[in-house]
Amino acid sequence: MKYQECECSHCDQSLEYPVELCGKTIDCPNCNQPLLMPDLAPEESSFFGGLVDKFKDARENRENHKKFKEYTFEAIADGILEDEEIDFLDQKRKELLIDQDDVSKWGEKVFKAAVAASKEHGPISPDKEAELGKISRYFGISLSVQSQYAEEISRSRKIHDIQNGQLPPIMPSGIVLKKTESAYWQVSADLFEERVVNKRYEGGSRGVSMRVMKGVSFRLGGHSGQMVSEKAHIPVSTGRFVITDKRLIFSGDNKSFSVDYGKIIDIQPAIDGVRFSQSNIQKPRLIIYHSKNDGDLICEIISQCLSNYEG
Repeated sequence: MKYQECECSHCDQSLEYPVELCGKTIDCPNCNQPLLMPDLAPEESSFFGGLVDKFKDARENRENHKKFKEYTFEAIADGILEDEEIDFLDQKRKELLIDQDDVSKWGEKVFKAAVAASKEHGPISPDKEAELGKISRYFGISLSVQSQYAEEISRSRKIHDIQNGQLPPIMPSGIVLKKTESAYWQVSADLFEERVVNKRYEGGSRGVSMRVMKGVSFRLGGHSGQMVSEKAHIPVSTGRFVITDKRLIFSGDNKSFSVDYGKIIDIQPAIDGVRFSQSNIQKPRLIIYHSKNDGDLICEIISQCLSNYEG
C-alpha cells in the first residue's frame, strides 16, 4: 500500500495517508476539522516514493513474520497442536499474509521445539508421536528435517515402552536361559574388579634426639610405621553383559558369572555401566559397557526387571 504526506490546513499536523484517499475529504485525526486530501504526487517523485513504499512493505512484512512466529511457538509449547490452535493460526496467516514458503523457512526450529516440548514431562508416548506428525504436516516440515530427529524420537519412544512393561525379548547367543526366563538386552562390556595395584611402607619415629658431637646425634625412642595398599578397579575380563527378567549375566573370556536379582543388595546403573553388590560376595562388581549409546535404555530395562522380579 502506497502512502503520501501532507499537513492539516487547520492545525498544521503532519499526516500520512494512503493514496486511495487522494481527492477525498476526511476529518483530521488531530483537530477533527474537515480536510481535503491532496491529489496524487507528481510522477517524477514516483522513484523515491517507490523506494519508501518498498522499505515500509519490507518492515511490515518482517513484523508480520515475527508475530506469526510468536503465535506458532506459543501453540506448540506443550508439543500438542489443538484444532482450536490450528483455526487460530489459519486466521493469523490470512491477516498477516503468511504463506507456506514463509513457514517452511523456520520449520526446523519449530520441529525441534515441538520434540523438546514432547519430552519435557517424560518420554514420547504413541499419542505424543502422533501429535508430532500432526505438527509436521501442518507446518510442512520437510522429511530431511524430520529425519534429523527420527532417532531421538525413536529412542524416547522405546524408553516409554520399557517403562510401560513392553520389553521385546532377544535370543543371546551362547547363553542358556532358565525355564520361563526371558532375555531383554546384551551389550559388549568389561568386568572390573578391585585389586591392590601398589604397596608402600609409611614409617616414622618417635623419641628424643640428643646431640653427641657436631654433626652427630643419638635418638632415644623407636620406629613405627605400616604398609599402605593402593587399590583400583582394573579390567579382568572382556565379554557380554546380558540382562534377563531373572538375573544379570556376564560371559567373559577370563571370568563369567550370573546373579539372581534376589541376591542383589545394592545396584547403581549408569549410562556407561552398572555397579552392584550381592549378598554372597564381599566386593562389589563393576561392569563397564564398550559403548554408552544405549546406556539410558539399559538403565530403564534393569529398573523394570528389578521392579517386576518375583523370585
